[in-house]
Amino acid sequence: MRTTEQHEQRAEQARPPFRIAGIGEILWDHFPTGKRLGGAPLNFCYHCQQFGAESYPISSVGTDLAGDELLRALEARGIPRDYVFRSDAHPTGKVDIRIDTTGSHAFTIHRDTAWEHLTRRPAIDTLAAQIDALCFGTLGLLNPVTRLTLKHFLMSVPETAWIIFDINLRQQLYNKASILESLEVCHVLKISDDELPQLVEMLAIHGSTDEQLLQIMHRFNLKLIAYTRGANGSLLITPEARHEHSGIDVTAVNTVGAGDSFTATLCIGLLAGVPLQEINESANHVGAFVCTQDSATPALPEALLTRVSDSE
Repeated sequence: MRTTEQHEQRAEQARPPFRIAGIGEILWDHFPTGKRLGGAPLNFCYHCQQFGAESYPISSVGTDLAGDELLRALEARGIPRDYVFRSDAHPTGKVDIRIDTTGSHAFTIHRDTAWEHLTRRPAIDTLAAQIDALCFGTLGLLNPVTRLTLKHFLMSVPETAWIIFDINLRQQLYNKASILESLEVCHVLKISDDELPQLVEMLAIHGSTDEQLLQIMHRFNLKLIAYTRGANGSLLITPEARHEHSGIDVTAVNTVGAGDSFTATLCIGLLAGVPLQEINESANHVGAFVCTQDSATPALPEALLTRVSDSE
């Protein structure tokens, strides 16, 4: 396990453009009003790229029309497609999304699609050795094929890189063993107020929210937990510090991708060595803005893009 000192040294040495990867699902989100690019790793990479990082989604799409269109959409947004591979055997991923009047959403995730079958390739291992940070989520652990690819990727990641685990617990599409393995290898856990009760039950821990988070942190030797509470803000906890943010009051249009933009802002802040309070403030502002947009990957205003850099 990397030490806090190693990460602090990385923050001193690393300078933009940071090299960041997101591994897992890349797909089309099908809303009632039409389809949009989606998948947490893609959303994360897109927002990291807006902050000036070199961001590489690692995934797979089908050799179908939906896959062709998705790759063109990546290219149009300037998102590297070097590590988005094609599958002849499985279709491009798809998620059906329903939005209620508050902007909250419900997912129906189509299974056995290309992103679940991401096989190991030499190019992926080569990229792993060059990154400053990696983010992956629970969905990317569903299939043993992609799970093994991630395992090999992690074996090549530099000791000083940040590993972020976004524990999206959706539709019971997860298992305890893969979650425990992920908690053992990550440095940062990003978890929502909807997901914490499920993880707490899984780990058989008790106490107040703060006590639960601290137990998880100490049990898995984590460097940081980001606990998000939707419109009610977030709590960032490290072994040495704690910062709570009450949230930004906005009228939500679509909350899809807001958490991914929060994670991206958090990642950039950690790499840049930004103080915890300023990371939390910036991440809440970015997440709140995304909630006001009808897309998980909107262009961020310049004022938001400069919040983290101005904090350095």
